Amino acid sequence: MMSSTLTPSEIAQGLGDAFASRGLGRLARLLHPQVRWGGDEETDETCHGPEAVVDCYAALLSSGVTAEVDEVVIRGQRIMLRLLVHGLDESSDRVPHYQVFRVADSLVDDIRGSSDRTEAQRLLG
Repeated sequence: MMSSTLTPSEIAQGLGDAFASRGLGRLARLLHPQVRWGGDEETDETCHGPEAVVDCYAALLSSGVTAEVDEVVIRGQRIMLRLLVHGLDESSDRVPHYQVFRVADSLVDDIRGSSDRTEAQRLLG
């Protein structure tokens, strides 16, 4: 699957595999050198570059946060994952959260998160 040119479908599969295995190395191979993870505004939490994105995910994992891919939607060069997340708060429930990944040059170059499906669908385009 890991050819030099990945389709959005192959990237979505790779993202699913990375989340299922908690494989940060698998995730890193899917990230563009200029990847950005964050909202519209620059904040202290905005991550730039593959190493920073992987470090952010690693910090979540080490704090006990887990995420299971529950749904995948691909629209053009964007991928939306619906994740069931556990450990972000005191709740024992798995809470839906959405991550929208934009693909450029066969790699993920932008990641946006939302707890709101309507907002995630807007980001998906």
